Amino acid sequence: MKILYTSPFKLDQLASNQPGGAALFIAADDACSDKDVLAVFRRFTLRDLYRLDAAFRAGRVVTGGYTERGGRGCVLNRLRPSIKSFELHAAYFKGDADGYEASNRLVDAWDSGALTAAKVRTLLARAIAEREEVNAAEDRTVRRVCRTLSRRAATKRVGLTVPAALR
Repeated sequence: MKILYTSPFKLDQLASNQPGGAALFIAADDACSDKDVLAVFRRFTLRDLYRLDAAFRAGRVVTGGYTERGGRGCVLNRLRPSIKSFELHAAYFKGDADGYEASNRLVDAWDSGALTAAKVRTLLARAIAEREEVNAAEDRTVRRVCRTLSRRAATKRVGLTVPAALR
């Protein structure tokens, strides 16, 4: 196994013989892919994605740690400010082994420089556009169903009230 990168924390974990420590290394065949980054983004809300986008625009995304002074943080911390440590990172993805593994590959690639800000921003823009399209389609479906129900109610004189925003 060729070691591309690992953080000092992960070396300490491996040295202390903690379970799973060896799996924290990234091998050449386990490098972070676009699919990994997009998989991680899918596990966060659209609002979280907007937050990360704003942080990139403001120069508040860092490498090498979860947080820094001045409100700066890593990719995961900028997505979800409660992710401030390795333990909180693991807790966020508890029960989601695939998401956790993808997030580890993302973090390791980001911290090592193998994943550039330009690449993350490109994938982030793609994830935001996809999510906005899904949300718009959902909104159109809700409005269509509400109009249908409203017409049926008017016909039956049931008196269903549809909120103005959904008409």
